[in-house]
Amino acid sequence: MSEAFVQGTHPEHTSLGDFERLYSGVSPMNYGWYQGQFALRAATVYSTEKFGLLDKMKAAFPFAPGPRLAPADVLRRVDQLSPGFAAWDQQLTPAAATTK
Repeated sequence: MSEAFVQGTHPEHTSLGDFERLYSGVSPMNYGWYQGQFALRAATVYSTEKFGLLDKMKAAFPFAPGPRLAPADVLRRVDQLSPGFAAWDQQLTPAAATTK
């Protein structure tokens, strides 16, 4: 269902940067599109890593008080743990120019 919804939806915002910046400021349809994208990415990662990525992420992102990491830094770290996240981000971003 996620794939059909994602393919049939033409959201105003598609980049991860927009999602981070706007979060609840996007329309409900646009928010649903993001959730569909996240579900599809999670399914892709799960097919190869199962729950192993969660252990890697807990080690790479330990709870620590202090400043928040910039989204670009988080994406870079996650891509090192599970290659493909940066390419996925790039795949989402150009869609903004073609879906408006």
